[in-house]
Amino acid sequence: MEVKKLSRKDAVLKLIIDLGGEGTRKEINEKIPDYWDLRDDDEAIEEISQKPYYWHRADSMRNVLKDTYKYLSLADNIWKITQEGMEYLKENGLCEAKVVKIRLSKEEGRLRRIALMKLLWENKDEICNKSFIYNLFSKYYPVLENERTNEKGKPKYWKAVDGAIAYLKTQNKIENPTHGVWQLTTEGEKELNPPLAEKEFYEPFKQWMSENFQCKVEICANSRRKGSYTNPDLKGSHNSTTITIEIKSSENISACLKGVVQALCYQEFSNQSYLVVPRTAESLKRLSKIAERLGIGLIVFDNTSSINPNFKIVFKAKEADIPIE
Repeated sequence: MEVKKLSRKDAVLKLIIDLGGEGTRKEINEKIPDYWDLRDDDEAIEEISQKPYYWHRADSMRNVLKDTYKYLSLADNIWKITQEGMEYLKENGLCEAKVVKIRLSKEEGRLRRIALMKLLWENKDEICNKSFIYNLFSKYYPVLENERTNEKGKPKYWKAVDGAIAYLKTQNKIENPTHGVWQLTTEGEKELNPPLAEKEFYEPFKQWMSENFQCKVEICANSRRKGSYTNPDLKGSHNSTTITIEIKSSENISACLKGVVQALCYQEFSNQSYLVVPRTAESLKRLSKIAERLGIGLIVFDNTSSINPNFKIVFKAKEADIPIE
């Protein structure tokens, strides 16, 4: 059997032949992934119809085959190969040809999208239009020599970049608030820079606290034999003053509210109790009001970097004169 790498036009005809010479829109479109080399932008979901973009492109291709080439006909919602279409298929040896798809693996597509997101993140102060992205993309993702060759006046890998852009936009990972200029959304930044585990911030906070509170600091979280409501993450002491710290690296409001309750419990044995949460925490304004009303101090930080977490006091804790023993 002859092996062919088919164009999209020929692949649609071959698909319909394999269905028995006719098929409904649904039957044809559901088989398209088996016959086309789908790009990221093909598989992205269109907002209104909630169908992949390749459905619309397959519809357009069938209309071209019907109206321009006369290779297909449409009656009662059934697409059929015409006599002209059969003659074209036979002349080109497509009836018995085996379709070969050269398609990137899902992992390669994922890595390509991550590369694009890194490019936008590391160049967020630049004007990241498509021309800028095309020129810089090979520094973030290996572009093969054959992908640099021109196709319709453009390097082939530009299509891959366009596909990644289209896919990430539909997933709300990137946006173009200024026409033609791309940037990461908050959702995209979170995916690219996921929050670190809470324990990663104990040592950085210990150092920061000793410098900013002028006290001796101890990490207590690693020995929580008494339970999370009676043993803080860190404890500072200076003369007769005791300061307790509860750190939450999660942005989830439930986790942060649990931290409020923990910090409140620590007031029983400390002069000052602080809650440390990400500056991107959900409902931070609401959280701030609750903490302030309860006399708990609030500190915010960057939960994606333990090297430079940038701790900052939002407001100080109210001090109790005599902690209850």
